[in-house]
Amino acid sequence: HERQIFAKTAAGEMVARRAQPREVADSEHIVVAFRPEAVAVAGRRDAPTACSSSGGPINRLTGCRVSTIYLGEIAEHIIDIAGQRLKAFELNPEEALPGVAGNGETGEPMTISVDADQVMLVRA
Repeated sequence: HERQIFAKTAAGEMVARRAQPREVADSEHIVVAFRPEAVAVAGRRDAPTACSSSGGPINRLTGCRVSTIYLGEIAEHIIDIAGQRLKAFELNPEEALPGVAGNGETGEPMTISVDADQVMLVRA
């Protein structure tokens, strides 16, 4: 059955809104997962100023860019968020803008978000 399940993670609060294969106990340890193509990358003009997402909106995470590979119409980002390296695919990445944060430099802050329908919960 479908319901919203809230999970506190080192990176921030996440919510899953999809049919889960089983019930999740309130204090159960789980892994929160999502596919790289389910990630939305925040616009470069809205880039954060720090590599931390504590206290931010649910399912919106900020970390530091580790690397970016541009593959034509797709950019593959590796982002360190609370000590975890996450992969995010960005379709039709914005053109680099001189003097604007988010031009692909290693170590710069980067924010991603994930729709609750795309969040999966897995036993730890």
